[in-house]
Amino acid sequence: MQLIVLGMHRSGTSVLARLLNLMGVYFGAEGIGTGANSENPKGFWERRDVRALNDFVLHSAGCDWNRISGFEISELPGDVVEEFLLRAGNIVLEMDAHRPWFIKEPRLCLLLPLWRRVLETPVCIHIHRSPVEVAASLQTRNQIPIEVGLALWQRYVMSAHLASEGLAGITVAHRDLMTRPGDVVSRLGRELEDLGVAGLRQPLENEISKFVDERLYREREMREDLREFSTAPQNALYQAVSNGKASPARFASMNKQLHEVLAGYESTLPSVVTPQERRCADAERKQKELERNRAVAAMLPAVDRMQKGLGQQRVALAAISDGVQKGINEIGALAKGSAHFALALEEMAARLSEYAAVNEEQRKQVASLGEQNAKMQDVIATQAKDSETLRSALAARERDLAASREQLRVAAEKKAMADKSAGRMISETVLLTRLLAEAEAALAASQASGRELDAKLAEAARLEGKRRTEVAGMHAELADRREASELVRRRLADQNRANAMLKARVRAARRLHDAVWREVEGMKASRSWRATMPVRWLAGRFRRDDARAQDPAVRRDAELIRASGLFDDAWYLVMNPDVLASGADPIEHYLLHGAIEGRDPSEEFKTVAYRDSCPGMAASGCNPLVHYIRQRLDNEREAKPAEHP
Repeated sequence: MQLIVLGMHRSGTSVLARLLNLMGVYFGAEGIGTGANSENPKGFWERRDVRALNDFVLHSAGCDWNRISGFEISELPGDVVEEFLLRAGNIVLEMDAHRPWFIKEPRLCLLLPLWRRVLETPVCIHIHRSPVEVAASLQTRNQIPIEVGLALWQRYVMSAHLASEGLAGITVAHRDLMTRPGDVVSRLGRELEDLGVAGLRQPLENEISKFVDERLYREREMREDLREFSTAPQNALYQAVSNGKASPARFASMNKQLHEVLAGYESTLPSVVTPQERRCADAERKQKELERNRAVAAMLPAVDRMQKGLGQQRVALAAISDGVQKGINEIGALAKGSAHFALALEEMAARLSEYAAVNEEQRKQVASLGEQNAKMQDVIATQAKDSETLRSALAARERDLAASREQLRVAAEKKAMADKSAGRMISETVLLTRLLAEAEAALAASQASGRELDAKLAEAARLEGKRRTEVAGMHAELADRREASELVRRRLADQNRANAMLKARVRAARRLHDAVWREVEGMKASRSWRATMPVRWLAGRFRRDDARAQDPAVRRDAELIRASGLFDDAWYLVMNPDVLASGADPIEHYLLHGAIEGRDPSEEFKTVAYRDSCPGMAASGCNPLVHYIRQRLDNEREAKPAEHP
């Protein structure tokens, strides 16, 4: 079984997901989920691949989780839908090996129509939290205004309910989950088992208490600053979907004011970078890196030439230094020899000064070339590091491409296996359709509830023929039909038990009637009965006269009581032998005399107790049973939902 957790952000979906995991529902492989943070210290329990896929779809439309005023699934590009179906199908195929499993991610509320195309037997678990509390939490976490938070809540909740229409579903209240988690887990386990989810376990109390911390239930609608939003229209929607008594379709369209609220808020947000724009930016960055590598490669020959020139200059400087040293040695020798060489000494001194000046100039040039060489070496080192980084990135990209090709190959193999599996499922569906047709023929001979089952099965068969071209829809419809058959079987069993109880009550009433009748026959044979016969005749005459005087009103009340089914004629005569002996109509007797005398019209309705509970009715003189029937009819008319354009 595939469980889909649906709920707005900040509605307790993470707590519910963790409790499902404690009950034995599969979440994913180790490391697949996102971690905890200050927003959710107990963890989010979301799969990274599901989150990334949902973001891909929203970003492709220029939207985000809080930028949804213009989001429409029907307007998504075809290539985006195709990529989604491929990636989502791989996720579902991997998780189907571990049924039952669940996925939880608030964006599923918006994207469930796409996910339904790759799911077979989904069960939706809706968790609802007060819209005012959700808006307050979004204001604390994201600085989103309360009015915008209310509009976001409405869009998410309505999208989830409209997209899950026709699927099996369970509703969980956030307040109950945070304050009474043990009771919620027990009820959730029972309802999931009723829907066919097998292999669940009941977590221990200490397991639940270690994860569910009521202190983390921070934002509550009874706060003083939130009371002004108690009349927000979203509260009516919250009550409707929480109780499950009103169809969410009546709230489906967002009014113009809410759309303007969302659009106005979104105008203050930075633009969303779409996947296409991100790919273009990556391509531009790679192009710049390639051009930089080419420039570095073009500079390398010039650097080599510069290094060769520096080497030649070093050799020339060494030769000059050797010549200077030789001149100094010659001057020393001449100074020791004779004064004849004084002139030569002066000449050599001048040459030495010239050599020294040249040497200083060459030293400065060498120092300058050394600095330039050091800078060039730094540039070369930096370019080498960048080149190495680029080579690593290119190698990683090649590995990713190879992995992608392998994934595509595996996906193709899995798709072929899925096609074969779909063929088998179609054959099984045809067989199940034939079996259901046989079940329809067998149930056609049953009682009135059997005829109701025929109608439901015929409708299910019609829907099966209509959706036979969609494999995923076919599986969902098959699950619905199984649930309908099981419901009808349960109703038949309940009706059989009720019939058995009714037969037992009829037999008991007959035995009581026979005993009373024998007692009445004994009374008729007594002397006192014969002696009081004139009195009874006069009393009957008075009652008939009284009934004739009130004939129009009594006749209307009698018809009202008779149509309600709340008056048990046989029971009334058995419990009131005097009415049986007088031959009076039991309903007429109750209207004229029985209610005044405190007699009950059936075992279920107590005249005196009802009359005491309605003092105003007693003062008006209205018959208690008639008053009750009219009140019930009025309540039914008020509870009937009004038509909406």
